[in-house]
Amino acid sequence: MITQHLTENRFEYAPRYQTYHPDPADRQIECHVSPFPLNPPPMLSTGHAPLRSFIPALHRLLSFRSHMAHPHPTTPSQHITFDPSALDLFRERLASPSVIPPINFKYTEDVKEAAVLIPLCVVDGRASVLFTVRSGTMRRHKGEVSFPGGKRGRLLCATACYLEDPTLLFTALRETEEEISIPPSAIDILGESYALSNHERSLRVHPFVGFVREPLVVSQIQFNPHEVESVFALSLDYLLDPSNRTLVPFRDSGVSYPVFKTPAEVGVEVWGLTAFILDETTPIVYLAGGTPYNIGNAEL
Repeated sequence: MITQHLTENRFEYAPRYQTYHPDPADRQIECHVSPFPLNPPPMLSTGHAPLRSFIPALHRLLSFRSHMAHPHPTTPSQHITFDPSALDLFRERLASPSVIPPINFKYTEDVKEAAVLIPLCVVDGRASVLFTVRSGTMRRHKGEVSFPGGKRGRLLCATACYLEDPTLLFTALRETEEEISIPPSAIDILGESYALSNHERSLRVHPFVGFVREPLVVSQIQFNPHEVESVFALSLDYLLDPSNRTLVPFRDSGVSYPVFKTPAEVGVEVWGLTAFILDETTPIVYLAGGTPYNIGNAEL
């Protein structure tokens, strides 16, 4: 079914991992951007303990980003919409090397590939992002906010056969349909952001940005209860409001990472890898000024 959807939709997008080669040091991008706000955020709760083993990598990543990352706008200057011209601009920004430069993580030799979809959508007439909360029965990251996605390869229980998807884009779309019942034929792929690592350096996660063409009624989304506990959407106006995003220090490590608050009815904040992906994607779809930001290049 997935193959049929992909054929019908005639996706011509080629995942960046197929042709990606790190730039040599003398060609890496230099950038001068204002640092993150220095307002002291709240201390990290014990619920974030899994990041402990990620401190060395996190320190390098946040140290790099503190000098070269984009600040979020202090106040959204306009109401964001997903009209055709805006979607074309998002495609251009995602395809621009000045917007999406490589970050070369030092992965383990047996690194696995994974992909997620960042589902842009219209909910209650507002440009939004769709999230899932992982089921409490999942082996890892249970009850955490995430984007639909998973590993490129999967074990088929019926045959005990290990099957690998043809592309990482296929993986992101397959997992989206399996988790929240949105088929590939309903999604326009806008591009791919740069890959990020899990805290063990054993998984390379490729985020794809897609737009769900038809408006969504979140309460009517039929999700897979074996993988998903609930779904919710946050408007881009909400995500770009600085009062809903903070940098949280990790104990006494000297580093901080982004955390997004959610409304009380959601009951769980957006943190970890999902927050990093979100933090780098939301400014791409922010139209104020009309110019892409640049986060630089680093090896971590």
